[in-house]
Amino acid sequence: MKRSFFGSGGKFYKCNLHCHSSISDGAWRPEEIKAAYQRAGYAAVAFTDHEVMLPHRDLCDRDFVALHGYETAVKEDPYTHTGPYQKVYHLNLLSRRGDNDVQPYVYPDNMTPGNCRSHFGEIRYAEQLRYEHSVEGVNDLIRRANEAGFYVTLNHPFWSLIPEGTYTELKGLHAVEIGNTGCRYHGDACAAALDAFLRRGTRVLPVGGDDNHNRHGEADSFGYFTMLRADELSYEGLMAGYGSGELYVSEGPEIGDIYVCEEGIGVCCTPVCRILMHTEGRDLRMISGENLTDAVFPYRAERWGEYFRLELIDAAGRHAWSRAYFRAEWEARRS
Repeated sequence: MKRSFFGSGGKFYKCNLHCHSSISDGAWRPEEIKAAYQRAGYAAVAFTDHEVMLPHRDLCDRDFVALHGYETAVKEDPYTHTGPYQKVYHLNLLSRRGDNDVQPYVYPDNMTPGNCRSHFGEIRYAEQLRYEHSVEGVNDLIRRANEAGFYVTLNHPFWSLIPEGTYTELKGLHAVEIGNTGCRYHGDACAAALDAFLRRGTRVLPVGGDDNHNRHGEADSFGYFTMLRADELSYEGLMAGYGSGELYVSEGPEIGDIYVCEEGIGVCCTPVCRILMHTEGRDLRMISGENLTDAVFPYRAERWGEYFRLELIDAAGRHAWSRAYFRAEWEARRS
């Protein structure tokens, strides 16, 4: 018996789900971003410029999908640029539909970086709102975005300086960023924020992205990425995979399968030296070796709590993280 969590059919596509172009404060034009990321093996990039959503359907073809959304900032002081101490919520809003051109809301008085303001006349939006820097205010924005057909991600929580006990009170998030190339040295290169949500009973997905601005060439590109499984390479196909959690986050290792077998929970992957199983509590299991490409963790549900997730580390120290798999999912595959 071997029952996969990944399902059958389709394939995984390499995606950067956080990107800034010359439309806001990035140095590269959208077409330059497409060319660079295609050369690096990416199938999709989510263009998430600050405060401005402009679809780039002209960049889509049989080998590349330009996803569209935008990043909005809820600051303590919206009339200033984010300095070294200001706390700020950064949210990525990603349209579930490729034909949606309308962003849910805009706050024209928000101090915006780069060229954002020069594009305000080009965007379509549902309403103007004055953002409120509070859990209640951000939850209202998330609710409105969900109703408008957007998936919402909490970006780089450590860079944002929002305390864990505050950001974990957010409701309606689809994902939290656990790998951010531009903010990796601020601490946004680990799954701590994911566990903070999960252990409070809030189910969110992990995502990874570059948050690239390319002001210094490729220094903030081609780091963390999200692998999305889809039946076809299309906007709708990728969003279907994203919506159902058919994904993992990586900076190198590739996960071929995660499955239930008679012995326990198994994983197949490209060569790594450590495979860890994290659980709801402190029960942690690790399998080590040279060039590991598969491993099985004996079934110990009584110690795992309500979920487990996997972390893989290769010889170069690069990580990959699965989403959390919950008790109902693994028990269904064992029955």
